Amino acid sequence: MIETPEGVHNVEEIAKVDGVDVIHIGSNDLLTAMGKPGQFGDPEGAKAIDRVISVAVANGKIAGMGGDRYLPRQVEYIKKGARFITTNSEIAFIMAEATRVTTELRRAIGEK
Repeated sequence: MIETPEGVHNVEEIAKVDGVDVIHIGSNDLLTAMGKPGQFGDPEGAKAIDRVISVAVANGKIAGMGGDRYLPRQVEYIKKGARFITTNSEIAFIMAEATRVTTELRRAIGEK
C-alpha cells in the first residue's frame, strides 16, 4: 500500500522487492498525508498516483488504486495501467442495488 508521500518517493525500491505482486495506492490516506484530505483529482495527488501506477507497470507489478469513487478518474487509472481497482465497499454496492430495485418498484406502482 502506498499511502504517504514517503511511499511515493520510495515506490521504485518497493517495486523491486521479490514477492510484491501488487502496488496499491490508498488515495484517501495519501491525500490526507499530503495535507489534501478528500481532494480527489488534485493535480499534485494525481501526479503522485500517476507515478505509482507507471512505476508498478514498468516493473511488472499489478498497479492498484483505491478510495477514489469517481468513475471517470477510475477509467483514466485503468487506461494508465491500474488493474486492481477497489471502487467501493460491499455495503455501498448492496445499498446501490437495493435503491435501484426499490426505485423501479415504486415507479411501477406509481409512487414518487
